[in-house]
Amino acid sequence: MKDEFTSLKTIFDNSPIGMALSQVSGEIVNMNNCLIKMLGYLSLDDIIDHIKDLSEDLYAIPGVRKEILKAVQSRDVDAPFLVQFKRKDSSIIDVRLYLKKFTYQGNHVDYLISTIEDLTYQKGLEKSFDSIKKQYQQLFNSSPVAIFIHENEKYIEFNDTAKKLFGLKDPSKTYLFTDISPEYQPDGQKSIDKGLAFINKALEGIPQIFNWELKGANGEKVYGEVALNKIESGYSGNVLAIFRDRTKEKKAQDRLEHREALLSSIIDCLPFELMVADLHSNVIKQNKEARNIWGDYSNKNILSAPLSFEGGRNWEKNLKKIKNNEILDYEEEVRVKGKTFHLHRIVAPFLYN
Repeated sequence: MKDEFTSLKTIFDNSPIGMALSQVSGEIVNMNNCLIKMLGYLSLDDIIDHIKDLSEDLYAIPGVRKEILKAVQSRDVDAPFLVQFKRKDSSIIDVRLYLKKFTYQGNHVDYLISTIEDLTYQKGLEKSFDSIKKQYQQLFNSSPVAIFIHENEKYIEFNDTAKKLFGLKDPSKTYLFTDISPEYQPDGQKSIDKGLAFINKALEGIPQIFNWELKGANGEKVYGEVALNKIESGYSGNVLAIFRDRTKEKKAQDRLEHREALLSSIIDCLPFELMVADLHSNVIKQNKEARNIWGDYSNKNILSAPLSFEGGRNWEKNLKKIKNNEILDYEEEVRVKGKTFHLHRIVAPFLYN
């Protein structure tokens, strides 16, 4: 087992998410290679030559950093900041910034630890920076995502977020992949077989990003996104894994899908025609009765239905009223498949936030 400093340095050198160490005054102390490349510079020296003050030379809007510093210095902020950075070529990138204060010698704030995620391509991975052992330790354990170092199915290292999320409390135990993964994934594949396949691909130098189900500290299901990258130094020949917890989003999506299925069942039971269309008259949803009358018009335009010429003109005229939030109540005669229908229509705008 390598010493703790080597472990933290390994995280910094191999992390595929940008990290930086800066002074409160706005001067750069250190940046990792991922962030240097993200900003379009050649080296740390190149960064230091061009960025003398972070507020003026890095932030697209200089005043933003001042507001962020107020928030960070007034309380322990864990939520990310969405900001824009200037690259060396003056182009603008949107980033998600995690900022933590690093303190020692009382309550004096000496440095700021930054984790920067480029939102233009959403790599969703982590970084570290180099400095003294205490700086690396604080960075590693203050990360909002779970970080592991894999040796095949064995975990060599993991941070405090991983310990808390998965209940890895025994410092003397060697934890295995199977300790926090269920026997089978939701697609029916065995976790160990599927997981080792991803790890082997990462060891071949092919980064892996995938969704995964895990077992939380209390035995509950935890869902998230895993990113695997081969480690080239420090723990060379092993894999760095970063897990982003998406359990809340997954449960919200499941609830939304359940409600949508329930709503679809309810509207299919209605004894009258119901259709939902966008403002361009494209059909988004129709119930069973509507399909029985018109056929399936999903993703088709209402005007392609067998309306009379006058009926088509009426619809285009009524559409203007609907766009002005008017509710229409009228009768109309149409012919479908050789049959004449006298329809009572109620058309109302559907407003949502």
